[in-house]
Amino acid sequence: SFDTFYRKIKDNTLKSYGHQEYPFDRLIDDLGGKNDRSRSAIFDIVLVLQNTGEKIRNIEIQKDKINTIESTGVVSSKFDLEVLFQEVNDHLFLKVNYNTDVYDGDMVEGLMSHFKELLSSLLVSPDLPI
Repeated sequence: SFDTFYRKIKDNTLKSYGHQEYPFDRLIDDLGGKNDRSRSAIFDIVLVLQNTGEKIRNIEIQKDKINTIESTGVVSSKFDLEVLFQEVNDHLFLKVNYNTDVYDGDMVEGLMSHFKELLSSLLVSPDLPI
């Protein structure tokens, strides 16, 4: 189930904090990776939760912007896909940056639509098998 999977990921993540002082350059060397400064040496996709312990409050949310996908123009990123979450009031906002050489807009919009559907299903039935 997702709930069981989540608990395993949480436990592994908490255990991994014991190794957070491992030098990144040594990790790259130990993995046999190439250190290309224009790209990440280990992964092409990053998921980030902007969570400082406090929710951003008192920001007026435009109701017509909720559940919409819109382009904000060209940005720079070292990753092929970058998914950023941020808590604002009682909402979780999602921002996606992607490499247009790897992904096209329709594919990313489809991915986000499926992701929203998955989250909705998990909130209703976290014990269903993945």
